[in-house]
Amino acid sequence: MLAGLAGLLLLAFAALDPPDALTVTQERAFDALLPATMPDGTAPALPAGLPRATPLEVHVVEIARTGIDGGPWGRRDLAALIDKLTLARPVAIGLDILIAGNCDAPPGSATAALYQSMQHAIDLGSTIIPGFLLADEPLATNLPGFDTPRLAVMADAPAWTAAGADLPCPAILDMTNGQMGLIAIAGDLAGRVSSLPAAVFVAGRPLPSLSIEMVRTALGISASVLGRTTDGRGWLRLGTRTLDLTPAGDFRFAATPPASRAHRTHSASDILSGAVTLPQGAIVLIGSALPESGGLRASRIGPLHPTVHFQADAVEQILAETLPTRLQNGPEVEAVVALVAGMALMALCLQVSPVVGFATALAAASGWLAVCAYAAQENGLLLDPVVPIAAMVLASASAILSAAVKSRIAARRLGARMRKHLPAAVVSRLAGGEDIPRVAGEMREVTALFTDIAGFSTMTRRVEPEALVALLDQYMTHVTELVERHGGMVDKIVGDAVHALFNAPETLAGHVDHALACAVDIQTATEALRASDIFRAAEFGHTRIGIETGMAILGDVGHGTRFDYTAHGDAVNMAARLQEANKELGSRILIGPRATELAKTPTLPGPEIDLRSFGRLTVSFLPGYGPPAP
Repeated sequence: MLAGLAGLLLLAFAALDPPDALTVTQERAFDALLPATMPDGTAPALPAGLPRATPLEVHVVEIARTGIDGGPWGRRDLAALIDKLTLARPVAIGLDILIAGNCDAPPGSATAALYQSMQHAIDLGSTIIPGFLLADEPLATNLPGFDTPRLAVMADAPAWTAAGADLPCPAILDMTNGQMGLIAIAGDLAGRVSSLPAAVFVAGRPLPSLSIEMVRTALGISASVLGRTTDGRGWLRLGTRTLDLTPAGDFRFAATPPASRAHRTHSASDILSGAVTLPQGAIVLIGSALPESGGLRASRIGPLHPTVHFQADAVEQILAETLPTRLQNGPEVEAVVALVAGMALMALCLQVSPVVGFATALAAASGWLAVCAYAAQENGLLLDPVVPIAAMVLASASAILSAAVKSRIAARRLGARMRKHLPAAVVSRLAGGEDIPRVAGEMREVTALFTDIAGFSTMTRRVEPEALVALLDQYMTHVTELVERHGGMVDKIVGDAVHALFNAPETLAGHVDHALACAVDIQTATEALRASDIFRAAEFGHTRIGIETGMAILGDVGHGTRFDYTAHGDAVNMAARLQEANKELGSRILIGPRATELAKTPTLPGPEIDLRSFGRLTVSFLPGYGPPAP
């Protein structure tokens, strides 16, 4: 009993000041409580009991892989897109991309065309808000527009901090009088995005995020105000709207699934061709949904989604005043609920049978979960179900079992609950009381392997969801086991695709040979699967694989306690493009020039792999994401 009471007190204190592990668990619970879609499956995922009409329409334009002339998308294409958008006189055009480097604009150049289009849009009354990122180099002291008070800051206001920033071209900042928005986004410890920064202090200067600046501009507010209450809660005021901020300066939003955002999403090619015309006076965000752009993040709706849609979600929900919010004294209320409910269950379980006592505890936990779900879905109010329910379970167990048994059961339940939301390795380190160090960036040679299933999109329309998930489970089990067996690391699973790295994070001798052997084994194993009755009935497609070797930057990317281990480099992008090139060439496995060179002199014993040249293949990248390579 004493151990049970001690456990209740600890949970109550944890509710008041959650550690990192509990915070991540609470965030996952909040994600589960918020509605995924409205009953019709199409409306934005906003709380049901709050107004849905926004004062202004929000639209997202996803830039294409190829431009007007069939080459890689570039600045001349962006200029043409802005010209088309300007016809609808948008109140604001936000760029969830960084336009930097090669800023000189000789007459007739693509950069000059982009500057001209942006200036034309501004002259016609639209506001252009370019994006910027964070960096270590300090900002220049003579930036234009810094004397314009777009963000007022109260004392001790919460916000991100950075030494410097990667800024748009100076000519763009001259056009916008220094107006810009932060487009950096960070995930939590599990790598999922559920909040956005409100502002950032760059070398002591306050700068707003893109979504905040879009709303401020659209509503004609002269300046947003950032501050903190006496009890430590942060806030940001946009006219009559007030956003609750975390101690780190973030605000929570509800990421909407693709089906719910289809009404606002348009491709750049449709805009350029005139197939889609935006309504007059809308808010427009331009960004990329391409994997090679590096602008994809995990959230409650799936593993990888374009960050431009997170910005659009935030803008819509701020305008409609439907951002999910925490109860002002929520931690205190949750701590009281945990203590009172736990002690009441302890007293009850001492008087009744174990079955009745435990059933009562389950009923109490279910009741609190129903309250949390109703508050989230009807009012956008986030109440923590984790700590009170954990308190109820602990209290009932402590009254029914002996002190030694109840302690072990409580720890087991907490561990099992955490493993539903965190990777097993992270949970083990947290359980051991270890700090989770951030992996610093490093440059090393890696071999990237990308897989994809031919005809998967068509198969999703043909096969029942339950059957498709079962097939994918078997397929992914084979592929991931083969990657690990050959010494590789599964970096990401994106839909039907597997992204794997060899020689990272641990050194792997002969990593090219390992990757090629792995690719051959994947082909053999997946073809055997396709030959089985259930896969053949589903017309399961063959596996396409792209492989390339090269230098890449690896490390944890993010902010504060929210980061994700990832790789950046031309070899990674090339492997993805080679996998796609299999479609045109009719091949199953394509490897790049560097991997081919190393494969010709294998360093590991084993059967020789027959390589056949396809000649020279030109692949294209988005500007800023790698040069064309043969």
